Amino acid sequence: MEEAIHLIDVPVYSANRNVLTNAELKIPGLKMFGKHTMTTAVSPLPNHYHKNCFEITYVSDGVITFHVGEKDYKLRGGDVFITFPDEVHSTNLTPMSVGEIYWFQLDITNPKNLLFLNRAASNTLVNHLLHLEQHLLNANSKEMLLLLKKSFDASFHSKNTFLSASYLTVFIQKLLECNTLPKTKLSMDMESSVNYILTHLKEELPLDTLAKLCNLSTSQYKQKFKAQMGVSPRNFINFQKIEASKLLLEKGMDITHVAMELGFNTSSYFSVVFKRYNTYSPSEYIKRHKPNI
Repeated sequence: MEEAIHLIDVPVYSANRNVLTNAELKIPGLKMFGKHTMTTAVSPLPNHYHKNCFEITYVSDGVITFHVGEKDYKLRGGDVFITFPDEVHSTNLTPMSVGEIYWFQLDITNPKNLLFLNRAASNTLVNHLLHLEQHLLNANSKEMLLLLKKSFDASFHSKNTFLSASYLTVFIQKLLECNTLPKTKLSMDMESSVNYILTHLKEELPLDTLAKLCNLSTSQYKQKFKAQMGVSPRNFINFQKIEASKLLLEKGMDITHVAMELGFNTSSYFSVVFKRYNTYSPSEYIKRHKPNI
């Protein structure tokens, strides 16, 4: 097993990834706050931990895998993943695929005025977090995403520490409520659409056709699918096709035949999409999974 590292984030400012640390945030207990929009897959996260810190990751779009203990957790848009202080976690060698995440770390070393809260409120918040019963929560609502966006923007653009901390406090309180709420089920038309996609991965699956099967316009279908699945229909389709392609490649099917089998127009386009979701090409994937003789 790979040795876990104590990972400490550093400030990052780029087009797709921005990370603020406590030195920039100036909010008590907020170790870091980041936003990452992944237009292509990025390298897997190694085994690591954050000393005395909760880490809370909100997936606003895409499908991402986290690993804690012996279990993999597959998150989609609207899901929140929580790791406890000093808890080792990773993506279990799985690249972080196309999508978007917000994440932050709460340092509970000295919770006397966490997020500008008084001692009693800080202790209550930390106690509730420590008593969470699961790592994965569903917070798929426009309100939750908006709270995170406003909190991050208040720190990143406005440098308004009190406003940022206030939005984040409300987000955490709402998140704690999600711990006791049943997960929302898919509507019948969306459940049927997902099942149709999964059983017709060998077809091109144009969105117009999928929308008609649900008696919706294409724009209505995309909006409803994203709202309930947390990921756009095209992103979901591509991800599922690529996952299915891995099984075919492992069975020895050549790249061109896999591309045709799963409804890609050309093998070159299939390779582009494959690498976008995995950081490596189909041929590199074959080499990685070639049995040792």
